[in-house]
Amino acid sequence: MPANIGAARRFGPMLARGNNNFEKREGFWFEAVCCLWYPYAVVGPNSSTGTVTLSVAAPVGGITVTLASDNTTVATVPASVTVAQGQTTATFTVTTTAVASSTALTVSAVYSGVTRTATLIVLPPPALSAVSLLPAGVNGGSSSTATVTLTSAAGPGGVTVTLSSSNTAAATLPASVTVASGQTTASVTVTSIPVTAQTTVTISGVYNGVTKTAALNVYPPDLASFSISPTAPKRVWSWDITYLKTLLRGRFYYLYVVMDIFSRYVVGWMLADRECQELAKQFLCETISKHNVTPGDLTVHSDRGAPMKSLPVSQLLEKLEVTRSHSRPQPVLGSRVQDDEIQSGVSRALLRLCGGRGVLPALLRLV
Repeated sequence: MPANIGAARRFGPMLARGNNNFEKREGFWFEAVCCLWYPYAVVGPNSSTGTVTLSVAAPVGGITVTLASDNTTVATVPASVTVAQGQTTATFTVTTTAVASSTALTVSAVYSGVTRTATLIVLPPPALSAVSLLPAGVNGGSSSTATVTLTSAAGPGGVTVTLSSSNTAAATLPASVTVASGQTTASVTVTSIPVTAQTTVTISGVYNGVTKTAALNVYPPDLASFSISPTAPKRVWSWDITYLKTLLRGRFYYLYVVMDIFSRYVVGWMLADRECQELAKQFLCETISKHNVTPGDLTVHSDRGAPMKSLPVSQLLEKLEVTRSHSRPQPVLGSRVQDDEIQSGVSRALLRLCGGRGVLPALLRLV
């Protein structure tokens, strides 16, 4: 930054008496002051340019200004710089070294007993701080954005970070990215490739011996829809449990219902005072036995409630050679499994059994 600059003035001999800060040249008096101007901060070991400025143009023969740095370990300057005849400024190079932390130093310019100073801050070279991905998970064939972040702004010429993928069969990206001068971040596109199973790819960035990584999860294609279209009865059943109000506050009964998806008939139901896996097992066993289901022909679909996923129910269906089917717990990346075809039918069956109101019929309310 510039130091304080005295007003540029030219004086006649009458103003020179008693003032030691003026020098007579060719019949005129020149104020012997100067200032420095160069970038306030520089990243070591880059160089900076300093400028000395006189308040008036230099006389014949020019003016030589003495220079000095108070920390030659961090930055050095020439011993002097000459302002040519008729000029008011001259430049010089400030050579810096690499530093581990920000270091401030003072550069001085002296002429005819007058000293002016300016402060220069030498910054450490930027280091690679992080590599991030947004989003961190994509379906194969989609893209993500990788961003590299530096600890400080890149210097002149920018900073080039080398990039790589641990699995180019699942995700690719450019070999490098350049953080522009004065910036701390830069981004590139990561292109994923369709996969058959979830694959984790490590995206790496390397600069000046420092490596940072981020993980990208590449998923197989989403299941866009799900439907079961049986061609005959006793091929696909769907079952559910709902609770029903009673006249007693806080007391419920539990209705177990199985519906045949092909015929839309309720093939089994049971009313109980609780919901549990043992009752669910008993209910399914009795319903399957009653309809003489052929082993291997039937698929039973349900949501992922505790009784539906319980070990007793699973073991029973496996023993009877009945295939289990469940709604997906949560769609991958927001896609929806559409088993409304099944669940809406079960819901309607439950409502029919409950008189359409989800409340027990009058004869059961006093139980």
